[in-house]
Amino acid sequence: MNRQQAMEQARQASVNAWAQAQRNALHEAVRKTPLDPGQPQYQATVSSSSSAAGASGVGGGGTPPPPLVSPLTILKYITLQGPFVAWDENTFTLDPSLPNYSYTLDTSYIPAMQVPIPAALTAVQIGNTAASIGALAFNNCQMLASVIFASISTVTSIGSNAFSNCSALTSIAIPTSVTSIAANAFATSGLTTVTIANGQLGITSPGLGVSFFGAIVNTQLP
Repeated sequence: MNRQQAMEQARQASVNAWAQAQRNALHEAVRKTPLDPGQPQYQATVSSSSSAAGASGVGGGGTPPPPLVSPLTILKYITLQGPFVAWDENTFTLDPSLPNYSYTLDTSYIPAMQVPIPAALTAVQIGNTAASIGALAFNNCQMLASVIFASISTVTSIGSNAFSNCSALTSIAIPTSVTSIAANAFATSGLTTVTIANGQLGITSPGLGVSFFGAIVNTQLP
């Protein structure tokens, strides 16, 4: 074994050990947290192609993502991006136990700048410690087909053009915690259906042909 192979083997062992420690801590936190059966789960509709991709996960053989009470924000890519994805001051780490190429981080915010490698991003799970989604965060992620919020979400704001030009994103559920969405947050996206409480953000729900921050959608109640 040459030096480069030895270094790569050591790096992978370090990543695996860190990921296992994160999973153990998460599982213990979930075990101690009582679930509220009356609390809705907020998620986008996932296309059949996206679901099929998730079933062929890397490292975990299709292991499902953590429960939606998870503090982890997860970025799922269709291709490997290395052991880490650096986004603004946040560093997401590959978790080999999760489907596809999933990078996780317990973060308090989603940066107001475009996510790295937008063309390869297919799904996002927003953890329950993230309070905001910044402007342009997922702009032009044309393969992004799934956006899931934690069941007890703390997201209060979604920035301008945060999901603009996400043509594969056809529906999304907005958590009741969201109190502001900036102009054109969903402009030129594939959005056609929004699940939202009636009157939230001044939106009528249920409704047909509703103007929704850059998109024209049908709305439905949670």
